[in-house]
Amino acid sequence: MTAKKWITAGAGLAVLASAGVSAWMFWPRPSPPNPAEQSPAEIVKYMASKQFARLPESQRKEYFNEVRQAKPDRSLIRRTNFQELTETERTNLRRNVRPLFQRMMDEQVEKYFELPEADRTAYLDGFIDRMQERAARRDRASERPGGSRRRRFDATRIRRRIDSTTPAKRARRSEFFKKLRERMERRGIKFPFHRRR
Repeated sequence: MTAKKWITAGAGLAVLASAGVSAWMFWPRPSPPNPAEQSPAEIVKYMASKQFARLPESQRKEYFNEVRQAKPDRSLIRRTNFQELTETERTNLRRNVRPLFQRMMDEQVEKYFELPEADRTAYLDGFIDRMQERAARRDRASERPGGSRRRRFDATRIRRRIDSTTPAKRARRSEFFKKLRERMERRGIKFPFHRRR
């Protein structure tokens, strides 16, 4: 093959490769399912899937928020379906969902600090009320046949999550939870976790 033919063939391959990359980048990806139409098992399976991990961040966040609205008892979803996943799927679920939880927490903390001082106590009260509602649902679920007990506080696991954030975010979270604990104490509410002895 002459040099001219080699150049022509190389140019053709480059065009094909470029077209393939463009098709891959712009090929429409399937939209996430509607969690309101899914069972808890299907939701957990989907969030542990490669399809969920490949979604743009905005779509993962939107689906996650829709799950929270459609299935408010997220702890029950974890308990009843987590054990049905393979070990690889469990790892993928943690990897896929943890950043969404952290981002959600960061947004709640930032919202608190953006409020005027006079409105912050009401915000904490709403946060505490929602925590109590979730705790009550977990207690009811644990009393059902086949239900499991509430997971105990794991300081090492929480510390790993906190250390993965920036110093500025850690400081904000620390201050927020300090104010949250103070408000709970004033309302006579015990912190809903139990430390291991």
